Formats: sequence, C-alpha cells, structure tokens
Amino acid sequence: MTSLWKYPELKVPSNLLDVTDEMLAEWEKENNECVEYNKNIRLKLEEVRTRIISDVKFLWGNNSNVLKYILKQRIPYYSSTSLDYLKPRILKAREDEIERLQEIETNKRHSELVGKAIKFLTDRNKIINIDFDINTAIQIANDIAYEEAIWLKKKELIESGTFIDFNGQDTCENCRGWDGQSHRCDCGNRRVSWTSDGDFLNPYIYGEAY
Repeated sequence: MTSLWKYPELKVPSNLLDVTDEMLAEWEKENNECVEYNKNIRLKLEEVRTRIISDVKFLWGNNSNVLKYILKQRIPYYSSTSLDYLKPRILKAREDEIERLQEIETNKRHSELVGKAIKFLTDRNKIINIDFDINTAIQIANDIAYEEAIWLKKKELIESGTFIDFNGQDTCENCRGWDGQSHRCDCGNRRVSWTSDGDFLNPYIYGEAY
C-alpha cells in the first residue's frame, strides 16, 4: 500500500548554504503537490474500506469476528517530514553563516581600530608594551584624545572669554553657562565637569552638571 503514496524528491546539496530560495520554493511546491495527491489517495482508500465493511456485514453479520478484525484495521497515514525537518536546518545554517561573517567583520574592524590606536599613541611617543599593549591601546588612545580635546577647548574659552552651555543648565536662571575650568557654572547653581564621548578618532566633549 505504501507504494501508492507519492513523496517529494529533494535533491539536497551536501552544503546546506548552497540551497537557494528558488530551490526551497520549488521543494515546497513539490511537497504541497505530494500532500494533496496523497490526501486524494487516502480518501479513495477510505471509500474502499467503507465498502469492505459494508460487504463484511452483509456476508458475516454485525457481530462476526471478521467484522471486528476489519474494524481494527486503519488506513495508514501518509507521512513525509523531510521538508519540515530540512527547512529549519537550512534557515539555521544561513543564520549561523550570517553571524560568522558578522563576527569576522567585527574582528576586522576592531583590528583596524587597534592599529589606528597604536599609531595614534606612537605618534605621541608612547611605547608599546610599556605605556600600552594591544588590549589597552584603544582605551588609552581614547583617554589621551579626550584630554587633548579638553585642553584645546579650555584654551579656546580662556582666549575668547566665553562660556559654553552644559547639560543641566535648564535649572539655572540668567546663567551665561560654564567657563570650562571652574567647578561651578557662572551663576553658581550647578557643579559642572567635562564629560567625554566618541573615541580617539572623533572625540566629543561637553559640560555636564552633577
């Protein structure tokens, strides 16, 4: 009886990453066709079973052992889980590959950033494995870049005699801002200090009340 069923023929490559969306779509189409075909076969077999039961009742009666035996028999269900099992594996393989490539790209960018940090530090007469190492190069370069940016901003404010706005200034009244050096803003209402962001390539500093 199992020869009656129709199964999809999935030609799966050894590497699941070689399975394209077009291949998956074709497999799903073929699988759906087989499912529909087997549904029709099962309906026909159920019709045959119903007729057999009717004939057995006619020949041997409703209480016969033959009928009891026949009633215990069931038409086997068609079962093909190939695509149900395969598709999640293909999608998982794709996800894993994306993660692998992203990790490679992340490591590559990090290595490039470390290289730039090392140059940044050696340009400032810092010595590798003495003043810094590969693991600390980025953080130390950031710290130095922030210090340089703060020094330049302070110099600018001193020379111009101006003030800058700072985070938290909205609680002050008639305040000109912060001069970049004092511990408090111009009106004296808020304590202010420098805060840094970005990195050594693009350091960003600003005043923030605390």
